[in-house]
Amino acid sequence: MSPALRQTAWCVRRRGGRAALLLLAAVALLLRLPLAIDVVADFPRTAPAALAHHLADFSNYQRADETIGSWWVEEEDGNYSWWRYAAAFECGARCRGRALLQSHALHDAAPQHGAAARHTVHLSDRRCRTLPLLPWPTFCDESEIEMEVRPSGTGAGSRLLRRVRYSCGALSLLLGSCRPPAPHAPAASALAS
Repeated sequence: MSPALRQTAWCVRRRGGRAALLLLAAVALLLRLPLAIDVVADFPRTAPAALAHHLADFSNYQRADETIGSWWVEEEDGNYSWWRYAAAFECGARCRGRALLQSHALHDAAPQHGAAARHTVHLSDRRCRTLPLLPWPTFCDESEIEMEVRPSGTGAGSRLLRRVRYSCGALSLLLGSCRPPAPHAPAASALAS
C-alpha cells in the first residue's frame, strides 16, 4: 500500500471515528429515561377537600421545589366541582417551565360545592433548558403526577394515593438534575391555615 493511500485510509478512519462519536453523543442527548414512583400517605387530621385544595394550588409546589422561581397563570377555567389552570415559571438559568394543574371533585350523588369525599388532582410539568449562548437545541424534562384523595380507612382524615411518572434526558443526568418532582407532602401546619 502506498504512503498516500495509507494516509487517506487513516484520515477516513479518524473522521469516521469522530462522526461515530458525534452520532453517539447526539443519541445520548436525545435518549429519554422513563421512571415511575407510587406513594401512599395518610393525613389523619385533614379533610379530603382541604388536602385536595392544597394539592391543587401551584404556589404550594413553588414552596416545595426550590428550582421554581417566579411564576404566573397563563389560563384558567373551572366551576364548583373542577378547575384547571396553566402556570408558566422560571426554573433556573436558561430554563423555562409550564405546568398544567387539573382538579376534580368526584361526587357520588348530585354535585354540591365542598361535599365530595373523593378528589383527583393531575399535574403535568414540562421544563426546558437551552445550552449557554445557544437558542437551540432545547432539552426538556417532563413529569406527570396523578393524585387521588379519599377518606382514610379509619374514618377520620384523608389518604393520598400519588403516582409520579417522569422522564429525563441525558443532559439532565449529566447535570445531576434528573430527579422526580418535589414530593410536595404538605405539612400539617400548612393545611391548618
